Amino acid sequence: MDNCKDCEQGKLTIVEALQLQMNKYGYISKESISQIANELGKSESEVYGVATFYSQFSFTPKAKYNICVCTGTTCFVLGADKILEEVKHLTGISENETSEDGKWNLSTARCLGCCGLAPVMTINGKVYGNLKVTDIKQVLESCE
Repeated sequence: MDNCKDCEQGKLTIVEALQLQMNKYGYISKESISQIANELGKSESEVYGVATFYSQFSFTPKAKYNICVCTGTTCFVLGADKILEEVKHLTGISENETSEDGKWNLSTARCLGCCGLAPVMTINGKVYGNLKVTDIKQVLESCE
């Protein structure tokens, strides 16, 4: 937190302090949990509890390309499971992993709100819809 003056003065909530960390570093480290707790006068378990409750917080550094495959009902019925398997195969990682070179991170979401484009995945927030397994290699290569 770099001695956050707002934290010391009690002006920030735990969520706000965690958001500052995410914005600055892209993830929440173990050290930052301790630091936020100390600066806010809270327990580490309370800060950790908030950080694990909200999906916006990550405990691993983000990759250059962050892939999120929708596994909601519509996407799943239209083949999201096959899309996810192809992404895993081509990137060499599983869900909630980052490749060793820091290039790829893979996650899933229950709904990305693009049901009319199902099946859907995003890469760094850009939506790719109406996907077929045969599209995945080209989509990933377009990131390089």
